[in-house]
Amino acid sequence: MGFMNNAEIAGALSIAWSAYLRSQREAGPRRRRDYVYASARRDCVRQMALDLIAPEDDVPFSDDALERMERGNEREHAIVARLHQIGPRCSPPFSVIEGQRRFEIKDRDGVLLIRGKVDGRLQFDHFTKPVVEIKSGTSFQNVESLADLDRGRWTKHSLDQLLAYLYAESEPTGLFIIDRPRLPLFLPVVLEEHLERAESFLRDARKASDAARGGELPPFTTDVGECRRCPHFGKTCAPPALDYGPGVKVISDPDLEEAARVREANREAAKAYDKADKVLKDALRGVESAVLGPFSVTGKWGRQTSYDIPKELKEKYKHVEEKGKFFLDVERAVQEPDAEAVPREVAEESSSLRFTSLEAVS
Repeated sequence: MGFMNNAEIAGALSIAWSAYLRSQREAGPRRRRDYVYASARRDCVRQMALDLIAPEDDVPFSDDALERMERGNEREHAIVARLHQIGPRCSPPFSVIEGQRRFEIKDRDGVLLIRGKVDGRLQFDHFTKPVVEIKSGTSFQNVESLADLDRGRWTKHSLDQLLAYLYAESEPTGLFIIDRPRLPLFLPVVLEEHLERAESFLRDARKASDAARGGELPPFTTDVGECRRCPHFGKTCAPPALDYGPGVKVISDPDLEEAARVREANREAAKAYDKADKVLKDALRGVESAVLGPFSVTGKWGRQTSYDIPKELKEKYKHVEEKGKFFLDVERAVQEPDAEAVPREVAEESSSLRFTSLEAVS
């Protein structure tokens, strides 16, 4: 082989990296099943059923998705290792037990409804063994509460997943460990406070399971947004005519597509920034010079001009333009399975990578 320049070396490394990830995956299709994964709760029960009946509707994993899965898996292993280290130093001390324990929930007639795994337990004493679920990924970076989990598209059903295990094992409490660039966040969960939510998951899982066993599919959702994001839309699911808006224009522009990806990746960070910015501006209005911990605060007043115009005069010159404002929203219509959307069990079935817990990033 002759001399390779830097561009050729970079290209070769990129190809080899992707090839390694691909070589670790089995190419077989995802298999059909008649039970729901604990990490696969959906707002649309019909989608839950079709996930069981037509898993082939989902798009294949991309190289980027596989890389995110592997990194998430590595982060979980690192967190578990840290828990082992700090266990003896905690007061009271604890040990990490039952890592990757499988669980099942069956109905009264013995029908399997839900299957999943949890990341382990922290055993403080003979009686205190809270269930632990580790979460990581960009969607979890700004989570500060259980309510924040429910607000995120990729995080909203994390609580359902943990509640399913607590319900299955009659465990009163659980604990989320949210990985982030700073200290992890520890969020306690009490089953009794969310019992109706857990039971709702079981009822919907039964509907989906019955459909997978030859029963009737659950009704269509009326949420157009859910349909647009569903991998079954236009394939095995054809909803009745809803208001999907005017004809769709197909745009082929790599720069705009990249801008949409950047916007999507930074959506939660932008929300967190706007929220913190408002808190600061409301609290520090009028402060011209201050020190706030490691931050310096400077402010200044500026002139503001206003006009007191009588209401009747404003009405006289009011002009309404039907297309004066334009509201734009860019959402992902074709779902690419990624580290924050793929149930751990799906990835395990479709990959031979040593993914001991992909729910850490799901």
